[in-house]
Amino acid sequence: MDKKIRPFILGAKLGMVLFPCFFALDYYIYPEDRIQLLIIRLGISLYLAAVGFNINQMNKKYHLPIIFTSIILSTLAISCMCIVTGDGFNSDYYSGLLQVFIVTIMLYTIRPMHYALILTYYVIQHFVLLSFLPWD
Repeated sequence: MDKKIRPFILGAKLGMVLFPCFFALDYYIYPEDRIQLLIIRLGISLYLAAVGFNINQMNKKYHLPIIFTSIILSTLAISCMCIVTGDGFNSDYYSGLLQVFIVTIMLYTIRPMHYALILTYYVIQHFVLLSFLPWD
């Protein structure tokens, strides 16, 4: 196993477990949206499981694009949960973007330029998706 990819595998497995575990909160906070939120959570968890358990068999040149894709899909899932609840920027899930970024910084050893690109993507993606929603 490549030592550089170990933190990603740990992060993928952690996300695979934590994303569905937080459905317990969805069940009580957003009972009317729980089915859509469960689908989003299970979808990202299945993706992280597939990538986390199979990345060692993939060519090393695909590791960085897979890491970026995983981060993008995780933040996209969080933005989709903000859209489903209709709360937009007032959503409790909005803090999830910061949490994904913190985990990214802590676990992955990539260049600072890549961190800047990831952060820029977070802001643009979340702002664009949520700017089309009406919110107070």
